[in-house]
Amino acid sequence: MSKKKSYMDKENILTEGAIGSFLRGLFKGKKRLDRDVSKYKHELEKSIEKTNAATNKFEKAFEKQFGKKVKFQRQTIDDFIRKAK
Repeated sequence: MSKKKSYMDKENILTEGAIGSFLRGLFKGKKRLDRDVSKYKHELEKSIEKTNAATNKFEKAFEKQFGKKVKFQRQTIDDFIRKAK
């Protein structure tokens, strides 16, 4: 007769359920970390593009309002990484 798996069995408690998921999430492999970094880097690039577009609009509105051209520095992803280090 086969042994029935139980969630209360001390051998199964670490391999099944929330504890196992937590431990797998806590100790990610290098591949998974690289994938997370590339995902967040892509999101950061999109955010930087939006920031630069808003800066462009502000420069145009400032010139229209006051008649004086201003030029702000554009941001890159390397700027953000340098500031974070």
